[in-house]
Amino acid sequence: MVTGKIKSNDRISIKESPHQTLIEVRSYAEPGKQNLLLLWIIAWLAAGIIIFIQLFLDYPRNQKLFFFVFLAFWFYYAWKSVKAYFWRKNGTEVFVFMSGKLIYMRKINQRGLEQSFHLNHIKNLRNILPEISSFSRIFHQSYWSIGGETIGFDYDGSTYVCGLELDEKDQKKLLKLLQQNIKKFCDD
Repeated sequence: MVTGKIKSNDRISIKESPHQTLIEVRSYAEPGKQNLLLLWIIAWLAAGIIIFIQLFLDYPRNQKLFFFVFLAFWFYYAWKSVKAYFWRKNGTEVFVFMSGKLIYMRKINQRGLEQSFHLNHIKNLRNILPEISSFSRIFHQSYWSIGGETIGFDYDGSTYVCGLELDEKDQKKLLKLLQQNIKKFCDD
């Protein structure tokens, strides 16, 4: 448990103690877009239910196969959009620094998977600049998608990303906090 002084701005909060630092970054949400996303999810779920009901009616086998394939894609996008809705409503990126390690999580409603990193293996902590005309950038910055990472680092031959949808000011602040705490808690 981290106790000690607490600092906060709109999205980034820091709790520090001599043995541990906790940084939380709340997800980005716009009320108007959140309401539209909810309406879209409701419409998408209704469409899926209608197609699912068609499976039990008298259709040729190849048409039922089409319904199954459609429902597989439908389920994928339903899952992604529901997850994005709850991420934007209650999502938090969590960075916990302690002696020699960083624990990183993306939590939704206080649940998430932890990733643990040894601080002395983290290399090349940097801003990530999106490609100007990249389709992937446009897709990952859409409101119904969880993406838009702004910070990355190399760790044991792989690249990891974090700092979801931060503006330039928050990106710089988080990058500085990460650098300071890696230096503070790294046991060289």
